[in-house]
Amino acid sequence: MNIRTIHYCLILLFLPFFLNAQDVYDVYTNESFLNNYREGEDFFNKEAFGKAERAFKKAIALKPDYAATYRRLGVVYEAQKEYQLAAEMYDRCIELDPTISRTIYYQSGEMHLKNSDYPAAYERFKAYESYLNLPPESFTDGTLELDTETYFNSQLAKSLEDCKFGLSIAVFDTIVLENLGPAINSEADDCFPYLSNDESWMLYTRMGARKTVDENLLHSTYSDGAWTKGKSLGKEINSEVNEGMGKATRDERHMYFPACNREDVLGLCDIFQAAVDNGKILDTRQLEGKVNSDRWDSQPSINCDGQALYFVSDRPGGFGGTDIWVSYKELDGTWGAATNLGRRVNSIQDEEAPFIADDGMTLYFASNGHPGLGDQDIFFSRKNEAGRWGTPQNLGAPVNSSRRELSFFVNARGNYGYIASNREGGFGGLDIYKFLLPEKKDFEEVAYVKGTVKNAETGEGIQAKVDITGKGNYLTDEQGRFFVCFPTLSKLPVSVDQKGYYPYRKRLGLLNWSEKGYVEIDVLLQPMNQAASLNQTTKKIKITQPEVPIEISTEISYNEGEEKQLYSTSDIYFYFDQFLLTREAQYSIDKLIEDIDPEQLALVVIEGYADQIGSDDYNQKLSEKRAEEVANYFKSKGLLKLKVSYRGYGKTKSSSINSKNRRVDIVVYYKKS
Repeated sequence: MNIRTIHYCLILLFLPFFLNAQDVYDVYTNESFLNNYREGEDFFNKEAFGKAERAFKKAIALKPDYAATYRRLGVVYEAQKEYQLAAEMYDRCIELDPTISRTIYYQSGEMHLKNSDYPAAYERFKAYESYLNLPPESFTDGTLELDTETYFNSQLAKSLEDCKFGLSIAVFDTIVLENLGPAINSEADDCFPYLSNDESWMLYTRMGARKTVDENLLHSTYSDGAWTKGKSLGKEINSEVNEGMGKATRDERHMYFPACNREDVLGLCDIFQAAVDNGKILDTRQLEGKVNSDRWDSQPSINCDGQALYFVSDRPGGFGGTDIWVSYKELDGTWGAATNLGRRVNSIQDEEAPFIADDGMTLYFASNGHPGLGDQDIFFSRKNEAGRWGTPQNLGAPVNSSRRELSFFVNARGNYGYIASNREGGFGGLDIYKFLLPEKKDFEEVAYVKGTVKNAETGEGIQAKVDITGKGNYLTDEQGRFFVCFPTLSKLPVSVDQKGYYPYRKRLGLLNWSEKGYVEIDVLLQPMNQAASLNQTTKKIKITQPEVPIEISTEISYNEGEEKQLYSTSDIYFYFDQFLLTREAQYSIDKLIEDIDPEQLALVVIEGYADQIGSDDYNQKLSEKRAEEVANYFKSKGLLKLKVSYRGYGKTKSSSINSKNRRVDIVVYYKKS
């Protein structure tokens, strides 16, 4: 037997017979069930898998609601490489008794992974990872499986990476590529596309046709359902020699591009920056700091909020050919010394055209040094929490082909990807293609946050250092503006210590979306000499004891003729498998209560949800606990005449993103006047 079977055999040999919260009396009086169950274990340990399967099936027929039997049968199927059947048995065991074991979640994940069911496998592995935070006594077999867990824990990171790769490949294997047509593509090489957030304009590079060497940045606008013919971006960027691969930050105020063969560059090519205002280029200059060298430095890709610059260079210190490097912005606005991404990303051949995704954790790039489909392919690598890049994974066909693929870009909405390829059917050299991406699962969206630090009394912008916990420091401009990308389901932790103002410490909700897709927030600093007057005018809510007991029920009922919906929120989220309110959730409810007029209040409806992990019955109970927890929090605040109703919806009203399902929705109704 291999090591997997040995570990499972140890489970069978040393785990005593438990009833796992099932009907004790019925099982122990069913002698036939017990005989078949024990017989199945004996046959398995003798590697008589066929006989073991038959024995466990007989036991299941006699006692179909006993979870442990399904687990034993799953091990038998796994030993016979019947992975689909094994997955079904493990899942049935979990459905019958979610707390029988936490290793069963890992076992289930492995079987789904072997069946290429990457979403299900990822969910099971993440559940196992989450349950490691609980004491072993939380599970029936927990204290008996610690040795097995040690082995599983050593494999968990690799299993999760395999799932992520499988999910990424699954995203691309059904796509259809669409050539952008002759207005964009030509007989020359057209590549390195960049689209504005609203997709109304596009930048791309056209390499010199035939024997010419002039490469330029071109500009095209989207009008009446089609792209206009690409035109030179103008003398502010283009010269008689080479420029290319222009990329902008998501706030579209700064742009980066390479300039080559000029008199003022340090090497063959240097990276330049430009200031942009409403699409107009105001200023171009060589990048300040330690990025450029006396070698070829090109193909910049700026991260979402402009704090990290990825680029390509053939400078010393690489691993061969051209490598991908990264530099981080200093607080004074200059760029720090560049660091090579390491031998996992960079090979002895050429890596180029990096694209860093909005999450800052996923890097796409072109390479002819990693295993591919021929010539140059597109790969991706993910950075873990320790900052280390994972082994690059090929995106596979049809994104890659036996020809050359160069550059990768995803639009701001995350639903379309773009590449350049010289595959058959194009207009000559490299052509730009687009393709629709399927909806991503378990993707934590990123909000584009435009913030302004202001004087709370005058409204004037303030130049200040803004600390975003977990992200670093951001220096505002002369108007007090800063820009940061942050997960949408989070509170933005902002700290400002500015001379002459009181310290600012708040976690800001990312809710105020503008029409252009930005979250706009104001950071209001209170001058020290104005603090007294502010305290006198700050609105205070007086909490009194209710004269009428607050009613909490599971029945939602109201008279539509007397009540109207005021507003609702779904900003109350929970950790995996938890129903206790987080500090962020309490903050959101407190802000909601501040806006409620108790005299006009008719009803608060609270609806609980759960994610898709676990049985329907378990999720229903969990969602009701979450709703009840919020209801009791309202009650603890002592609002007069408050009636709270709640209902748990389990996973029946679910989003495709699991983190969004672990929530409670609140709807406030006022009396109609």
